[in-house]
Amino acid sequence: MIRLKRTAAGQAVYDFTNAWWVNVFTVDERFGDMENETFYTSADVFAAQEQFEQLMRVANKHILRDMSGMVDVFNDTLDTGERVVEDVKIELDDDACHWTLTTSRELTDDEIEKLKDEISGQNSDGLGEGLESEDVEMDSYSEQVENDDGEFDECTYTEYAHIELWRGDMDNVVECTKIG
Repeated sequence: MIRLKRTAAGQAVYDFTNAWWVNVFTVDERFGDMENETFYTSADVFAAQEQFEQLMRVANKHILRDMSGMVDVFNDTLDTGERVVEDVKIELDDDACHWTLTTSRELTDDEIEKLKDEISGQNSDGLGEGLESEDVEMDSYSEQVENDDGEFDECTYTEYAHIELWRGDMDNVVECTKIG
């Protein structure tokens, strides 16, 4: 849950939210081929809560690493010549990705739309693309597979997962709520 700090006079706090997905896929270690790609929308998909917590730790570590410079990115997006965005926090919970922005003043509707577009872009190409490279091994198993010569080889399959903040085949709506 987002923890709000007390804002100074004139400051405002906005929560920009969007859905996120867990992409679980299996890799055939013989060829490096990916198969059985499945997208899920909540933590309920994991057999063990420990696996979900590991995935969230990796994601949050990546988020913290990518946060430097986001205040400048958002101020450049607004292009007002002033420092409007003062602080940026990102948090994943079971249902959504929350971008919490503390601003020096209330935002106009046009500024909110610009920030929604920027956050959508960050979800697909910036932060989101980085999260997709943070695979967590979920499971591994082996089985005997018949090869072209009629002989059996041992084949290892490894199941991985990562978080995605944007999907080309989904409605990637970013909502905004003033919370402070």
